[in-house]
Amino acid sequence: SEDISPGVEDIQSRRSPREDDTAGLAETSTSAQAVVDTADNELFSENEDLFKEALETTKISGVDLKQYFLKEDRAGDILFYKRDNLPWFEREKIRRDGRDKIPGKFGASDERPRTVTRISDKQEECICSLRPMLMFPGGDKGGWIYKKLQGPQCCGIRNTSKVKKQLGNYKYTGFCADHVEGNGAASRQFWIKHKKCAVRGFNLERNVNDRRMRHILCLESSRGLVFLKWCTQCHLWKNFKSFTQREGQAGDKSSGAQKGQLMVHTFCSVCHQRQVLSRDKRRIERANKRKLAKGDTDLDEVAEKLHLRKKAAMESAAIKAFAMESTASKFWKFSKTIFENVDEKPMICGVFGGTAEDMIMVKAMEMLIDLQSNPLKHPSSLGSGRWVQVAQDLIQSDLNLPGGDAGPVAVAGDLSAGLTRQGSLDYWAQPSKKELIRRGVQDALQVDDIRYKVILLGALLVEERLSMLLNREVTLEAMYEGCILTAFSMEEGPNGEDILLTAEQQDGLMKMGWGALHLKQGSTVTPLVDGPSPGAEDVFEMLGVKRPPLPLLIKSPESLSNLYPLPHIYASQGDVGGLMEQIQGDDLKRLDWQGCTGLHHAVLNGPMDNVTHMFLKQLDRQGIVKANRRGFTPLEVAALGNSTIFPHVVAHLLQMFDLEEAKKTMSDLEKTLESAIEHTRNDLVKTHATSSLAALRMHSLV
Repeated sequence: SEDISPGVEDIQSRRSPREDDTAGLAETSTSAQAVVDTADNELFSENEDLFKEALETTKISGVDLKQYFLKEDRAGDILFYKRDNLPWFEREKIRRDGRDKIPGKFGASDERPRTVTRISDKQEECICSLRPMLMFPGGDKGGWIYKKLQGPQCCGIRNTSKVKKQLGNYKYTGFCADHVEGNGAASRQFWIKHKKCAVRGFNLERNVNDRRMRHILCLESSRGLVFLKWCTQCHLWKNFKSFTQREGQAGDKSSGAQKGQLMVHTFCSVCHQRQVLSRDKRRIERANKRKLAKGDTDLDEVAEKLHLRKKAAMESAAIKAFAMESTASKFWKFSKTIFENVDEKPMICGVFGGTAEDMIMVKAMEMLIDLQSNPLKHPSSLGSGRWVQVAQDLIQSDLNLPGGDAGPVAVAGDLSAGLTRQGSLDYWAQPSKKELIRRGVQDALQVDDIRYKVILLGALLVEERLSMLLNREVTLEAMYEGCILTAFSMEEGPNGEDILLTAEQQDGLMKMGWGALHLKQGSTVTPLVDGPSPGAEDVFEMLGVKRPPLPLLIKSPESLSNLYPLPHIYASQGDVGGLMEQIQGDDLKRLDWQGCTGLHHAVLNGPMDNVTHMFLKQLDRQGIVKANRRGFTPLEVAALGNSTIFPHVVAHLLQMFDLEEAKKTMSDLEKTLESAIEHTRNDLVKTHATSSLAALRMHSLV
């Protein structure tokens, strides 16, 4: 073959040497040729088309494999060996350690025979002494480009005991010590000196965890081109096909690839599977150690873990910062944290959208009211699951009060008494009993710890629903109670196989009202429900002041009133007449299930009107700075969500607070507004915050 000028950019396409007249090759056939031409040896199966596909689809260090072999900083080359100049391979039996004995097949003491094909000791000199050609992907037509080696021929010996000991795990690469370590004729200086037409060291300039591909051998056989890749686990040349896998094949747990796409693993198929099994075994061992160290946990510990108890609540500043992020940002941060830290089981992360969150809470509240109204009914009669224990705990501990003349319901505002399950059936026959129970449960919701536990009950009802729908055990692992964002672990499929959902199950998930739901199995994350959709966020949701959903208000006003006291519903609708009917006593001070007062809803309703005036007159100063579940006070909600009404609320605050209280409150508010302007991506919130900050700084107290 004629020499070609060096430099990849100057390489010209030419016909493959195997397309030349091969009539003379048969006459000069060697034993090395005979080994490579063996039809029943999988090592030498033709795989040119597969390798070409990998060049186009597989990425190395962020670039296609094809581009990688053309880059200056590549760590390996494709070394092409013509049929008349092949390395010596030999099939050899290897000694075994007795772990694979198969009684009854080869005899009780026989071991399963095993042979491998590797570079033979007949290959005395380095395989670079055969003067392979450098081979490059050439052009759009899928051809090849070849370059001859330059410089003196390598004559390094590789088959002596001394050299093998020096080479260690690389003794079967076929390279001499210099061409393994990168010295002499395999150094970078030699490569540059000879216009980059030399074979560099197999391990030259490699870093820890270096994933760049080493040299690939290409052998010309009678059936076509055979590409071999080195497996650094079993330390043998293997057919390139044994390193590949299609996305979606059994055992595939890769992420980011499309179904059917070809992937190339670092190790051969046998070693790759061993690595996966070993990794899974270590995960199980770590999980068992954690389980043994942790022991059984009761509901209080579970509630702590889920950050639903007051003592485990997030700091106010952290709640506000997270709350003002978009739903999409919250979901991705939450799911990323879960997926990166829990890998023993398949995991599901989801966020509810629309009215689904309210419907979950309606279900939990109706269940509690039903159980309180029927003292002989046990939670287990309504279903099974961990929620039964939470419901029983709420009934016996949180909604329980001593019996007597006080009756079953405490007066609004006296929350120390709680509720009791009246034992007299005569009393429960009274027509107003269910309404009394309803009001008593609503009163209990005014206590933060009880409200958080009811939210936990709702999440565990979701857990039971998922278990029934997916027909496998599903366990709530973590929850952020504001969205609601939830994470569930799931029982693995038979024999560790990936879980595949039916069309009916997919439809059931959609009907549950998920805004987004992602499943992680191994390292693969699959969206079961796409979302959350990016775009303008609802300011009401961000500030934790969700309006009572109109569809539920029309369909089931009684059920919705379990979550939202009537003053809140009237305030959100701007209904002055309805609000006047609820103005007696402490009605305006009651909290909804989000921890919001009616003033939270009133300040978002529109310009300063009779509704807001009514709440400002009735509420004491604590009502103006009462934080909801997201950590926002009515004053902050007005500043971030309705800047037109904000100056009026500030003026009322200055009338009620003494000088020092007002200074501290307005200083804290200034920091919140500055943070919102700097960090939030919601244009509407940012506009309101900017306007409110300007109005705030007009006061001499700031």
